[in-house]
Amino acid sequence: AALSALGALAAQSLHLQRFSDHAVVIQADGSEEVTNQESLAKEEPSWGCGLVGGLPGVSANGSVATETQRLIDGIRSSSTLNLVPYWNWNLAPQTVDGETEYLSADFIFMPEQWGVGAVKAEYVRPAMVPNFLDSNGKVSPATMADIFLGANEPDIYGSCMGNMFGECSAPCDPASVAANDCPAAQLDGEPIHANAKGQCNCWQFAHATGAGFWPFDGCVGPQPLPEMWSDPQCVDTVMREWRGGAPKAPSPGGK
Repeated sequence: AALSALGALAAQSLHLQRFSDHAVVIQADGSEEVTNQESLAKEEPSWGCGLVGGLPGVSANGSVATETQRLIDGIRSSSTLNLVPYWNWNLAPQTVDGETEYLSADFIFMPEQWGVGAVKAEYVRPAMVPNFLDSNGKVSPATMADIFLGANEPDIYGSCMGNMFGECSAPCDPASVAANDCPAAQLDGEPIHANAKGQCNCWQFAHATGAGFWPFDGCVGPQPLPEMWSDPQCVDTVMREWRGGAPKAPSPGGK
């Protein structure tokens, strides 16, 4: 049965592929260009495998311990750029819980605007340029990528991270807040329960897995992204914000 299911999925994939040989690319000026995906593939690199989180063995000046360098050399061989992609759901390497994300010259950092709103242009570093400033204002010897990620996981509600992960799938609505029925999630600690609606306070001490968790001004639903196509006003609002941010995201050298 499992093999039959895989066969059906493969057939469906091949069927869809016949109708998806073109793609719409948003240009730096916000305009659209329909391009052949085969041509696009020739222009785009193969990014290969990447890393996220703290990297033991990489120092503040970009020097790398021997064992860590062996890992890096193995991973970067999967990329046509001969660099290791790294991302952190933000615009540059940062410090999280006292741990700074140090990178060496062997890395290419992939920036991301986590939510749906337009990115602030002053925080976007020049693309394909090494030795950019990280979020702490320190020089990182890595290279800033010319790709820009956006709207992390907009297709699902996701969950609140921490001790309510899997329990809390929505922020508290006004009624829950008024009734003092909005338990606060913590990134650490013993597991606790969300309220009966599956809601919690996820903004104060924790964070959500993706942008689909949060409301968005201009949309009727409290969590619009997974089903926003049923709300024309929401579609217009989200797309307007996205198009407004797209020209700002590719800084000089970006695509």
